[in-house]
Amino acid sequence: MINPNGQEKFIGSKENGNISTATACISKEGKKSELRELKTQLKHGLQMCKMKDMTQIGERMKRTEERIQQYYDENRVNEAEQETTYLNELKQLKVLSEEISLKITVFFSKAIDQLNLSELENRLKYGLEKC
Repeated sequence: MINPNGQEKFIGSKENGNISTATACISKEGKKSELRELKTQLKHGLQMCKMKDMTQIGERMKRTEERIQQYYDENRVNEAEQETTYLNELKQLKVLSEEISLKITVFFSKAIDQLNLSELENRLKYGLEKC
């Protein structure tokens, strides 16, 4: 990277901050982008299933399972297979929602860890400057 003075500077140089901060920024943006993509997929899936949000998923899955059983009992195999496909879509939405929740938890956990690391680096730097 070239600074305004025309000199090359490297990530991790004194001018450009420390390596862990630069790495965290790159990693953080990638994770945010990934989360946005997963949330977009979830939103699209909810729209396809005509649902507002995930609060309805449990009840919707339960009713679908009951319809599947009823259709098989009535020997309506085609309808049962269609409902099974729908149930699988609902299950995929549930897994996607759980994945998003997990990634958000991990993201914030790493952000907190990064803040702690940054604080330690600053204290070390301050301590070395005093010497």
